Amino acid sequence: MGEIERKPKEEGKEEIEFLLPHQVDTVVQQLRKALTSDTQELLQMMRNPRKFMWQNFMLGVVRGLGIVFGMTVLGALLVAFLFGIVLPWLEHLPLIGHFFHHMIDLIRDFVSQQKVPVSIK
Repeated sequence: MGEIERKPKEEGKEEIEFLLPHQVDTVVQQLRKALTSDTQELLQMMRNPRKFMWQNFMLGVVRGLGIVFGMTVLGALLVAFLFGIVLPWLEHLPLIGHFFHHMIDLIRDFVSQQKVPVSIK
């Protein structure tokens, strides 16, 4: 009888945590340190634009090489998946299977004429 009913929290509303005064001081000090280091870094970039442009150029080169390498690996996996699983399965489709059979034969002939050994089952 003496129980207090608690209402469930509504969705979308968050509880606000209040900081103690000594916690506020530490948070303010951490923010000042972060802003000071970011400001110093920004000022160094503004003082030396050549270094800033060189860093951005090298970052672009590295990103470009990463994209090329990643797409090469993904492309190779896609081709292996296509030739290993999808094309042989498509060869058995009722209406267009003969087209895929012909395409697989053409690919096998082309690969057999190449000097690099490649195995396509």
